[in-house]
Amino acid sequence: MSGFADLAGTVGAWGPAALRAVVVSASGAVAGAALLRPLLRSPAGPPRPGLDRAVLGAAAAACAGTLLAVPVRGTTPTLAALQGLLVVGAALGPARDRLAVVCGAVLTAVLACQTTAGTGTAGRLVAVAHTAAAVVWLGAAVLVASAGRGRRGGTLRRLAPAAVGAVVTVLVTGLAAVWLDGLRPDAASTGSGFGRVVLGKASLLVLAAAAGAAVWRRRRPRAASRLGLAVLAAATAAGSALAGLPLPPPPPATGVPLLRTVRLGDETVPVAVFPQRPGSNLVHVGVHAMHTLTVGLSPTGSVPAGARAGTHGGWAVVTLPPGRSRLWVGHPGVRAAVRVDTGGTPGPSLTGPDGPECASAALGALLAGSSAPVTSCPADRLAAGDAAALRRTVAFLAGRGIRALRVTADASPRSRAAAGVVRAAAAAHGLRPGTGGADVVVAGWDGADAALRRLLAGTVPPGGVYLAPWLAAGRLLEYSSGAVVALGFDPYGLPAQQYVAALAGAFPGEAPSAAGYRAWRAVRHGPPDGPTLLYAAAQVSFLPAAAGHDHGGTGWLSGGRLTPATGPLGQPGSRPR
Repeated sequence: MSGFADLAGTVGAWGPAALRAVVVSASGAVAGAALLRPLLRSPAGPPRPGLDRAVLGAAAAACAGTLLAVPVRGTTPTLAALQGLLVVGAALGPARDRLAVVCGAVLTAVLACQTTAGTGTAGRLVAVAHTAAAVVWLGAAVLVASAGRGRRGGTLRRLAPAAVGAVVTVLVTGLAAVWLDGLRPDAASTGSGFGRVVLGKASLLVLAAAAGAAVWRRRRPRAASRLGLAVLAAATAAGSALAGLPLPPPPPATGVPLLRTVRLGDETVPVAVFPQRPGSNLVHVGVHAMHTLTVGLSPTGSVPAGARAGTHGGWAVVTLPPGRSRLWVGHPGVRAAVRVDTGGTPGPSLTGPDGPECASAALGALLAGSSAPVTSCPADRLAAGDAAALRRTVAFLAGRGIRALRVTADASPRSRAAAGVVRAAAAAHGLRPGTGGADVVVAGWDGADAALRRLLAGTVPPGGVYLAPWLAAGRLLEYSSGAVVALGFDPYGLPAQQYVAALAGAFPGEAPSAAGYRAWRAVRHGPPDGPTLLYAAAQVSFLPAAAGHDHGGTGWLSGGRLTPATGPLGQPGSRPR
């Protein structure tokens, strides 16, 4: 029923779409009549002199709609004036045959250009053919309707080959267009409102082709012409409805992380699949207000999407087969299908404790426009910038008089390397290993979450808690542990805020992360890491939202903000603020 809900929900927005349908249909009818009229000429001259009333009526409707489109649809006055002049020229009929044909051809080209915006080369070619065929079909209908009773049968038979060919072309190019837009013969596409209207329009076009064929073979031409005109009106209405409906999602890119949204009742829930390769995949779903969501390869064989340490939303591990399949997401009341295409080559596993961070990085790259598969994860290696930030952090602690340092690490390659860097820097500055000083956390999200929970349950060390740069993420920043994080970028600078906005728009409720921002920045060729500062998580935003300084909600820290606690580390004046 969600497809019909989509259809009903667009009724209020159909004003501009209806106006567009009037302009396109009326202009197409005038252009088609001008192009087809030479087929009705005889050696004795045109069927009748003067301007056909049907053509005049269509021209008046097209001109009026074109004028209204300026304030209603934002059409430029120059384009409206040009289209109006072309309509008038094409409507001159037999009085100016050559001018009418030229104006009709140019008007057809203008209508085709208006339907090809934002498409690729194949889409443009299909749209041009679809528009030209529709114009011929409309013109044939107008000429038949305006013919006198004694001439209607002859007009029908003479125009039937062109009309039938136009209907078949409209049918084929229409189906090709929606295929290019992502419609496929499966429940995820044809079950949507857009898919149902497309199938209905295709059925109507088949009826129109059958009616035209009957006319061509001289079988009950009057009944066939009436059926053809009725089908024409219904197909035009269906085409107008398509303008107000959302397109189905495009086909998934093979072997590339997938981001989609599904409609579950009254809520739209984001769904992401990492790495979308054969084998175990990490599926991330947004928060649902009423239910715990489940995911799986069948509506009945689903597993619950549970919480993961240091993150928000739901996470589940699902084993996907090679090639195309469907992933079902929902709850016992309602479920929706997401198309996946894993290809045939297995990818890296994201099911371990560092999987959510790797997924956050993959999501950042995806939002930046990357179409590359996942080949590695941030926890696989220690970045040079992170190693330098950790050394500066240890030097800062030594400058504060800290004499003991405890390192919290895990088994990942990055964490082991980071622990070595911190211990070597501590030894160089005379800091002994042990408690009673400061804690430096270089574990991944999972280990850092456990460490911060232990600190909250016990006593915060007198020297404070310092987080590695990759721990600027999600739930980790929301603990009131007093921890500070070393960052080599401004979390409220323009590039970082562009990433935050893109994430909030694509995956509402998802917290940004250093890994996600770095991946997004790498694709966008953003600025390199700057000076390292220590940032403290403040749960209260001191600046009012009205002044444009509220960074809660969809920012780096829900209900608060990251505040610089020092100047640039490693430079004079980098004392605590």
